[in-house]
Amino acid sequence: PNMLTFVSLLFVIGAFFLFWENRLWVGVLALFLHYVLDALDGVVARASNNSTVFGMFFDRFVDVLRFFCWVPFAMNGYLDYSLVVWVVGVGLLAAFCFIYYEITSIKRISWVPTIFNFLLFFAVLTGQVYLFALLSVILNGLAIVSNVLIVWYMNVLQKSYK
Repeated sequence: PNMLTFVSLLFVIGAFFLFWENRLWVGVLALFLHYVLDALDGVVARASNNSTVFGMFFDRFVDVLRFFCWVPFAMNGYLDYSLVVWVVGVGLLAAFCFIYYEITSIKRISWVPTIFNFLLFFAVLTGQVYLFALLSVILNGLAIVSNVLIVWYMNVLQKSYK
C-alpha cells in the first residue's frame, strides 16, 4: 500500500509541474491517476490487513500536497495569487480538521464532505479556473463549519443532555 501511495505522490508532483508548464490536460491526467492510486492504497491496505500508522500519515501527507496544484494556475496568470492563498489555506484547514478527527477518534458523521479538491478537474475541463477556485474556497469553508458544528453537537452538546 505504501508503494501505491509513493507512486501517487509522484503523480501529484508530476501534475504540479505539468500545470506549471501550462500542460493542463496532461496535468489533469496525472492528477486523475493520483486519485485512482489514492483510492486504491487504502483498499489494498485494508484487504491485505496491512494498515499502519505510517501509511495513514503518508497517505494524508500526499492528500494535502494536492492543494498546491492550484499554485501553478496563479503562476501562469489564470488566477490571482491572493485567491490561490485562500484555496490552499482553506483546503489545508479542511484537510487538517479531517486528520485531527481521524487521529483523535472524535465522533463524527463520516459522510460530511471535508475536501473539495476534485474541483481542479472541472476547472481545467471547463476552462473556468477562477469560478472553480472560488467554489473550492466556499465549499471547503462550509465543510469546515459543518464539521465543527456536527462534532460539537455529537461530542459536547449531547453529553450535556445525558
